[in-house]
Amino acid sequence: MQKQYRIILIPFLLALVIRLVVSHLFVGLSVPPDLSAAPDQADYDAIAWQIANNFQFALPDGTLTMRRPPGTSMMLSIVYMIFGHSYLAARIFIILLSALTCSLVALVCKELFNSRIALLAGSILAIAPGSFYYSMHLLSEPFFCFWIMLAVYTSMLARKNEKNSFNIFSFLASICWAMAILTRPHLLIILFFMLVYFLRKKKTNYCSKEKSQLLWQVIIVVLLVLPWSLRNYYNFKSSGFSTSISYTFLGAHNEKTFSSLEYVGSWYESSKLPEIQGLPKEEALRSSKILKLGINNIAQEPWSLVYLIPAKLLRLFSPYEDIDNNKLLIAFLLQDMVFVPLFLIGFIRSLSSKDLNFRELGWIVFATLITAVIFYGSIRFRHSMLPVMLVYICLSLRSSYFSKSSCFISQPTGTK
Repeated sequence: MQKQYRIILIPFLLALVIRLVVSHLFVGLSVPPDLSAAPDQADYDAIAWQIANNFQFALPDGTLTMRRPPGTSMMLSIVYMIFGHSYLAARIFIILLSALTCSLVALVCKELFNSRIALLAGSILAIAPGSFYYSMHLLSEPFFCFWIMLAVYTSMLARKNEKNSFNIFSFLASICWAMAILTRPHLLIILFFMLVYFLRKKKTNYCSKEKSQLLWQVIIVVLLVLPWSLRNYYNFKSSGFSTSISYTFLGAHNEKTFSSLEYVGSWYESSKLPEIQGLPKEEALRSSKILKLGINNIAQEPWSLVYLIPAKLLRLFSPYEDIDNNKLLIAFLLQDMVFVPLFLIGFIRSLSSKDLNFRELGWIVFATLITAVIFYGSIRFRHSMLPVMLVYICLSLRSSYFSKSSCFISQPTGTK
């Protein structure tokens, strides 16, 4: 029991101290968001304040919007409801969630490996620049990382229950998956993976129980996520999750990204493109037009995908990122030069495993890969799955990988 507490507390306290100190020194705990570092903070903050005040997902002038996915602003609004428009409270809340994510990584690794590896994994995430950097800002990454790791861990606990195919942990996992999707909608693809796994031929009672849990989770996640799409359809005649997706798609597929080495595989600010001038101002209609522009650009130059897709994947995993802040550039570079190769080794090794726990982690990775292929390769996509990467890094470092009992979770007693 003491070991269990140590696995949870050491990564949490280490992460908490680092994040508080770094945020205080480089940003300031109580100051407004630095929009030069990440402009999307403005939307998350303003919409959260509208939810807290008026219970509306709206812009500062009260206009309803679907500009951003709802998860981040929903979480921030809880803080604003309790403490008012306090950036200090918001930052401390984000820091706490980021620190808890380190403990969750340790708990997941404890289930998959052993206590020493678990403590190491949680502590490494605590000091990783790609983790603590985002806790300084009002961005989606800390929330998304928290929800996916809590979803993974509660799913593991649900599968350890020998009696019921659906239990309280399954229900909690469903809520976490839904919140992760509402924070970053690209994770919707994981529902497809779950359904494919469910539809496979049943072989054992244990496998049947796993599939039953997955089916229930898919149903509950859909029920939790559906109201957001219905809300958007009612107000905007669009069932999409966010209009920002259209801008991102066009930003990734235009003359600049097709022809310039600086932008190929990356993103160019779509508001600077001449083709969007004169489009309708109404949010949903404008978004629809912008998405069509991106699709038309690809249709006109389909051969560009031959080099765009590899370039996107290269940017997704490249340790180098063109960042104006040299100190941050060096920190990310040193981290990812070690993390990325070890992650890829562990991920490739895990593909031979039939263990659902590793498959679930793999689905998160595949969702990110598909997102990069559809949109563009980004360091933020990579860092948003950093906790998952740590699990695979542990797998790559595990010398006794080929010993199944020491590497993967054993099935519950009494099953085959």
